[in-house]
Amino acid sequence: MGHCGETIQSFLKKGDVSKVLFVPYALKEYEKYFGNPGVIKYDASGQPIDHTGRPKARLQELGIKSTSIHHAEDPVAAVKAAKALFIGGGNTFRLFKKLHEQNLVDLIRERVTSGNMLYIGSSCGSTAAGATIHTSICMPIMEVPSFRGLGLVPFNISPHYADPEPKAKLHELGFTVSMEENREQRIRQYTDELEDALTTVGIREGTCLEVDGSKATLHGKWPCRVFVPRQEPKDYPPGSNLDFLLSSDA
Repeated sequence: MGHCGETIQSFLKKGDVSKVLFVPYALKEYEKYFGNPGVIKYDASGQPIDHTGRPKARLQELGIKSTSIHHAEDPVAAVKAAKALFIGGGNTFRLFKKLHEQNLVDLIRERVTSGNMLYIGSSCGSTAAGATIHTSICMPIMEVPSFRGLGLVPFNISPHYADPEPKAKLHELGFTVSMEENREQRIRQYTDELEDALTTVGIREGTCLEVDGSKATLHGKWPCRVFVPRQEPKDYPPGSNLDFLLSSDA
């Protein structure tokens, strides 16, 4: 969340929202994940090393109030009342199993696409916003009723995208040829081989994608990589106009 704090602040401010409903369902221990405000410890590079209370405390640092859906007596009512929803990272399949059990998938989709609720997602919370979860990086540790995502955008989102290491580097590290499959190859197994595949956006660390109505903009340090089915993938630098992703024929 550290690299996109200002973007989140601006996004919520434009919607006149000061409080978010956090969803910790992607991890097993909800309270430990969400936690309570407190001191966050950082390592030498400025990264938080104390995960307890990280989302709530970080949001508080940004001047954003938050409550967690696991504290609500009625999760459906909580989502209906929320002006902004924030789904945190973890495991995509664990997340969707719980969302389906709570009858929240269709409700979240309706609330966001109708303009009645803002949506923020980090890690698998970003994957969840896509049309499907086919390109999730997560292990399928739990069975879900469908590979359909929340469908807030008409494309797939693959966060934590990492570029392939040069073969020479892999051999230097002791990897053999059979161990050289990379993230790009895995995404292209989907975009190049499935007849009904959708455009997939690989989001690198330190970046975030903002969608506001018919506008889509990349923020951060690095380009995103866009995989259009049966075409060569292409990088788009921060600040690029990515509105084309929102068209049905992207």
